[in-house]
Amino acid sequence: MLKSLFSVDKSFKWQYSAICQKGGVSQLEEFFATLTGKDRTVFAKLLVMIREFAKETKSPHLLPDDWCHQVHKKPPIWEFIKGSFRIFWFDGEGKAIVCSSSLRKKGNKADKAAVADAIKKRDEYISSKQKELAPSDIWTDMGLEKL
Repeated sequence: MLKSLFSVDKSFKWQYSAICQKGGVSQLEEFFATLTGKDRTVFAKLLVMIREFAKETKSPHLLPDDWCHQVHKKPPIWEFIKGSFRIFWFDGEGKAIVCSSSLRKKGNKADKAAVADAIKKRDEYISSKQKELAPSDIWTDMGLEKL
């Protein structure tokens, strides 16, 4: 199951969602729950950046490299960037972006295990017959509506 990153807004040109784990919670939510202080603020700013870009008409693939870039060519896996934080994603159906996981980057290269996990989740997404959205959204569930 997928969970929308933001409440459904028809003005958004792109639909952003995250893959839910068992229990209907995404890895992004679990990761955010472990953060405190400045780290929590920086990760929230990454989500704000993504939310603002969701309103744009152009493809997120066209973002500057310091905000987003491709980390794996075949299959294509991308990452959103803010400071040391990363959110891995791939293209869904239509104008859909599916976020697979998030982490704090520790080295100069993309985390190979995270990229492998994103590829696995992409393959599962493609083979899945059901791509329904959960009734709630991550933005609200994480308490970010005040931003």
